[in-house]
Amino acid sequence: MRIFHDRLCLDKKTDESFRWKRDVDGVKFQLYIFQERVPRPVPKIIEVSVFDDKSLFTALLTRVGRKSVSQLSEIDKSALDTIGLDEAQIRNAGAEAILGAAFKPQGADRTKTVRYNASRNFKDLEFGDPYVPKSILRDPYPERLLFLVRWID
Repeated sequence: MRIFHDRLCLDKKTDESFRWKRDVDGVKFQLYIFQERVPRPVPKIIEVSVFDDKSLFTALLTRVGRKSVSQLSEIDKSALDTIGLDEAQIRNAGAEAILGAAFKPQGADRTKTVRYNASRNFKDLEFGDPYVPKSILRDPYPERLLFLVRWID
């Protein structure tokens, strides 16, 4: 189930990544993407969808958790459809859009956000650790989230 869909604005460049952010209910939603994965020129705006569903399972996230949309198989697309990410959304995101899986570590709760760790099962990371406002999460906070990032401008 999609729990968030909005545009984030480029905030800053760090040593390894770019950060986009958006104010959500008075709290900063921050998303990091590693520099090597960001197209040039660097988009000032990205569109982000966050999916949370109790049916999200580790095998699915391991399989799709760092793929570009162009790399998804039919099996991947079918599995994603079960959480509300349908074929039209995938197609509209564009071939270079990325999926990022994130897992909630122990002690991740902050005052107004929950920090998630990007999946670390891969040699090359594309997606950084997001800080998600608690206001968009169900209680108890989900253990796993899936992010779809589309390059806008």
